[in-house]
Amino acid sequence: MQQLLPLFAVAIAILMVSRIPYPHPLSQLISGQRSFAHVVAVLFFIGAVWFVGAYAVPLLCVMFVLGPPLRYAWDLVRHRRRKEEPLF
Repeated sequence: MQQLLPLFAVAIAILMVSRIPYPHPLSQLISGQRSFAHVVAVLFFIGAVWFVGAYAVPLLCVMFVLGPPLRYAWDLVRHRRRKEEPLF
């Protein structure tokens, strides 16, 4: 894990200056009404974090870093359209 830390630091540095949005996790959790499936998914996630114990914090950090870029890529592939960026 220590050998991967510099790679993650570089990835975080690159993502900090990108246009990929990183919404706050708490605001995502409490905004709007949630379905029963969402509640079950959150409970399953909490159980999984409890199950892995000591690996929970590094795994959560990796998920926080890699989640938005993967979702951004998924949206690009799914919609198959280029996002127009302003010149200025």
